Formats: sequence, C-alpha cells, structure tokens
Amino acid sequence: MSFRNKIFLILFFSVLAISYSSFSIASSDCVIGYGYATTVMSKENQEHFLLGFEYGLEEGFKNLTPSKGPCQSFKNIKLELVAGNIRKGPLSTVNVAKELATKNVLLLAGFPTSHEALLAARVAQHNGISFVSMGAVANGLAQFSDYVFTTSPKRASYTKEIFKGFTKRHSGQEILVVAKKDHVFSMDIVKSLKEESSKTGAVKITPVYLSDDLTLDKQVIDQIDFSKIKAVYFTLYSSISRLAFLELEKRLKSDATFYVSSSWISHKVEFFDEVSQSTKKRVVAFGAGVPNIENEKLSELKELYVKRFKQKPANEVFEGYEGGVFVANVLNNAIAATQKGMLKSLNETKCIDVYTQFGQICRTAEGYSTKKLYFYHWSPEGYVPNAI
Repeated sequence: MSFRNKIFLILFFSVLAISYSSFSIASSDCVIGYGYATTVMSKENQEHFLLGFEYGLEEGFKNLTPSKGPCQSFKNIKLELVAGNIRKGPLSTVNVAKELATKNVLLLAGFPTSHEALLAARVAQHNGISFVSMGAVANGLAQFSDYVFTTSPKRASYTKEIFKGFTKRHSGQEILVVAKKDHVFSMDIVKSLKEESSKTGAVKITPVYLSDDLTLDKQVIDQIDFSKIKAVYFTLYSSISRLAFLELEKRLKSDATFYVSSSWISHKVEFFDEVSQSTKKRVVAFGAGVPNIENEKLSELKELYVKRFKQKPANEVFEGYEGGVFVANVLNNAIAATQKGMLKSLNETKCIDVYTQFGQICRTAEGYSTKKLYFYHWSPEGYVPNAI
C-alpha cells in the first residue's frame, strides 16, 4: 500500500471515528427545554413548579418499564433551563421560548401561567416542538392541540364548574366578578361566566374592572348596592387583587363569600395578614385536584421543598411534579430522539399514572387535563378541598 493510500485510510477512519463519536453524544442526550418568565408570576413561585418538575421527571422514569426508544432512561435526559427573570416585558416569554428552540430541544416544558403558555405554544408550533405546560388553563391553547399538553383542565371547564357551584350556593343572587381588561385569561373568565348566566339566569354576573393602578373605579363601586351582593369572584392573581380585595372587604356584608382563582392556593398571600380571621374564613379558592402532600411517596419532595423554601409546600410543586411524570412518559415512549418522534409520542400518550394513590391524568383531544375540580376552603393549616 502506498504512503498516499495509507494517509487516505488514516484520514477516512479518523473522520469516521469523529462522526461516530458525535452521533453517539447527540443520540445519548435527549435534550428537553424548561422555561419561564416572571412577567405575571414571581421567580419564587416559578421555581416551585421547576422543583416539582425536576423531581417528577426523575421519579417518573423509576416507575416505567423501559422502552426500546433512545430516551428510555433518566440518565439519557439533559435539561436546558432558560428563565426570564430580568426580561419582564410582554415579549419575555417569547424570547425565552425562542432561545430554547435554538438549542434544538426535543420538547418544551414549563411556562405555567396562561399568559406564558399561549405565547410559548405559538413558538412551539412554529418550530414543530411538543410543549407541556405546568398548569395553564387558557381556552386559546386548544388551537395548538397537536403540540400541547397542560396539567390543568380547560378554562371553559373551570368556568362551567364554578358556575354550577355559584348556582347551588347563590341561586337568584348577584355576584361581582373582579377582572382586568388587559389580562386575557381574566376576560376569558368574565366572558364565559356571562355566557353561562345568559343561558340559565340562575345567577346575575356583574363585572367590575381594575384600573391601571390596580384600584377599582370609585364611581362604579359607589353605584353598587352591596346589601344585595352575596359573593365576589377575583379572577386575577392575589398580588394584583390586593387593593380591590381590601376595598371590597370594607363594603361587603359579613356573610358574603370571597371566591378566588386557583393561583391563590398556590402560595402564601402576604396581605392576608391585614385582614381579620372572620374574613379569611370566607375565602374559597377554585382549582384542580393535586396530589396529597401527606402521601409517603412524596416525603422526599416535601423535604426538598421545605429545605429550599423554608415553608410548607405550595401547590405549584405538585403541578410541576405531575408535569414531570407526564414528560417522562412521553420521552420513554418516543421511538426516535427527534422533534417529530416526540410529537408523535405526545399525541399517543393518552393517560398516565401518577402513583396509584393519585389516579390518572388523561390528555384530552384539545391538549388539556381531565383532573377533577374543587372548591378549596381556607383554613389556618392550608386550603381544604371540597366537592363543587
């Protein structure tokens, strides 16, 4: 063999070895992206979701029978994290999702608020990437159904169920609904509740809106006969609702009920220290069922949470946990470590077990969860769920 041919062979096998090595590295890492923005939810609460997701992802693989696919082991999974902590503008979520997409992730996860999820879903669809949200409920996610799963039911399901609850408790009465016109999810609730009211007439829905400074219009409020108001429903996050809550607390009669969104049961509501015990006892939240914190299967997660945040576990950590388990199933079932392979697996994953004691989470055709909904009554030890 000539010297020239020897050099050629050496170069050939060198290139082949490098190519094989690169292929092995690429195929051994099933890269998924987790992102969030702090536009409408604080960094601390976002990290609650993330902690639960990371734990659920690892635990999810422990309870699965390994498939023949490339992502059938937690050891093969690489998590890319991008957080929009500083970029708090309206496009923060878009920038975070786009940045993750440039990293060629197989799947997007996180973006738990409806505001974030709608924006991230659009980026996911544009790039052909599957997307799992930790708890978003926006009706608009249905238009991205082939790309999305969220661990919560659809907003329309929420409003239909809460209206049933209103009908049982407040038939023939008037309920104030606090909303903000530039918050899509808030206006979705108002629209859906008014539609339900127009169908039956069982409950009168009266919207009242927050101004840019988060106060209620005094002229509008002064025209309301508060002796006839038996309940008020806050569609917004507690941080946005503080001034309105304290104002209405002064005006409402002592037997009026304060209904609040599911976000209020997720973390400590700081301004509750400013209201009386009797007022707190009248606060009823509305949300989807989450795993029982006292279950021994979650003792490690509980300990991790308390160690990191120095407080009793919030509901976000369990939404994240469920999302992590779901993603583990999607990864395990994928026959190819490609975005198309992950999309196929997402759409074929109908129901998953989140430990036997917690039952199943199922994905609807529109991409939402089928979890049961509850009224959560305030107590000093935390919110207690009761049937609607």
